Amino acid sequence: MPKYLLTNEVIATELWKLLETNPSYSEDLTTKARVGKSAVCTYFKFRPAVLVTTAGDFPDISLAKSGWRTDTPLNGTFQAGTWTFKVRLENDTKYAFSVRVAVRLSKSANPDGSGATLIVISESPNVLNLPASAGGSVSDTWTWTAPAVTLTNEYLFAEYRIHIEVAGTSTSCQCSFACDEDPAVADESIETPTFTPAIVETIVAKNFPMTYLAEPLKAKELVSRVSGATITHVAKDYPEKLIKSGKAEELRSKF
Repeated sequence: MPKYLLTNEVIATELWKLLETNPSYSEDLTTKARVGKSAVCTYFKFRPAVLVTTAGDFPDISLAKSGWRTDTPLNGTFQAGTWTFKVRLENDTKYAFSVRVAVRLSKSANPDGSGATLIVISESPNVLNLPASAGGSVSDTWTWTAPAVTLTNEYLFAEYRIHIEVAGTSTSCQCSFACDEDPAVADESIETPTFTPAIVETIVAKNFPMTYLAEPLKAKELVSRVSGATITHVAKDYPEKLIKSGKAEELRSKF
């Protein structure tokens, strides 16, 4: 099951990488929200490396994203099952307040996330109580039971927000959204069900005889007459037992 770590590897301004491995981790606390005395039910949307001071929920799904993204497009399906989200917040002041965290997952063929399709907004059922001490932190883990999720040469995007559950008592109330930590110590991540890559079939026939197009032919007859064509099958999870089955003829019959 893939696990995507929230890193501070920059793709673009306010857009960082989701990576399965993070060889150069170093705790990052530059993503912040100053909530002040904001009332209960107020939202603050986190933006990587930005101190957010204005309340606001997730913006329109069609806009470019401010959050985390897979490094490359994905082509395949996350099987139906459980997605697990892990986050950590750290209090920047001595004033306590309480929040609930949510993640918005979306997919888009555009590298900036514009024109995206919503996958889910999953809000944690847990209330996080930021302690009344600067540097005090709280971690959260929650899950989403998902149907199969298919991406067709699309990037996966993740954005995060907090929802005020208990208001702070000072205009200075502020917290940081931690990321890029040593995964052996702290694990800000998204763990998914099994991902099955799509099988890609490519047919190439540069010199397809034009005469075949000039007469009505059934599909079966046309296929039998095609020459100079190459068919390529690609499947990362191609069953190992087929590779060990022996003769090429037997292998083809089992594909």
